[in-house]
Amino acid sequence: MRLKRETYLQQIRPYYEVDLIKMITGVRRAGKSILLETIRDELVENSVREDHVIYLNLEDMDYDYIETADDLNEDIKGRIRDKAIPLCCRVSLRRF
Repeated sequence: MRLKRETYLQQIRPYYEVDLIKMITGVRRAGKSILLETIRDELVENSVREDHVIYLNLEDMDYDYIETADDLNEDIKGRIRDKAIPLCCRVSLRRF
């Protein structure tokens, strides 16, 4: 069972449709990834197409080819299927 961080979600929800980059930061193991997974799920539940949500966990070995910011940029651009801007992107930048 995933802990739903309703207090944080209430603060973030008004910005779901705002055309700005949102950053969620915090100490290690504070629940940032769980919060972003919850946001992703809410977006999809509220009619955002799943292919418009980009979610990468760079700690996953499947993404070990991404070594630079340019690599990351190319990967993300390759995932955008049309001109719609993705609404959620989870990236751990610890390696950069």
